Amino acid sequence: MTCEVAVMNACGIALAADSAVTLEQSGKTYYNAEKLFQLVPDAPIGIMTYGAADFMGIPWGALIAEYQLYLHTMRYNTLVEYLNDFALFIESRHEIFTEAAQKFSFLRIVRALWDSLYAQPWHEKSDNNLNSLNEIIIKNREIMNISIQKNSS
Repeated sequence: MTCEVAVMNACGIALAADSAVTLEQSGKTYYNAEKLFQLVPDAPIGIMTYGAADFMGIPWGALIAEYQLYLHTMRYNTLVEYLNDFALFIESRHEIFTEAAQKFSFLRIVRALWDSLYAQPWHEKSDNNLNSLNEIIIKNREIMNISIQKNSS
């Protein structure tokens, strides 16, 4: 679980984030993840990440480093301008986010949604139905055994 804090006052904002990350498949926790980045080297603009450590397989740190190279000496007057420029930067990186990578990422998202919204609930319902069916079969066997015992005595 990620813990991120933003403390604001009239003079500015202080950002803080933990460094723990737990890998979903193995359940292992590491305490060296970067979740807080400075977007522009000489400007007080930060980005905090949580959840996915990457965007379409590219680590956020690498994307931000590429953006800093792209930005070079260009500067904006507002945070919204930086936000829009960073979003356009990501959208326009066809050499990083190839069509094949975009399709793969899209299919991975669709698969995850399908699994969580339909497949998993269906399996759970099927498992419950099987359990109910097994209970009925066991009760029927018990009734049949009682009936056989009564008839044989």
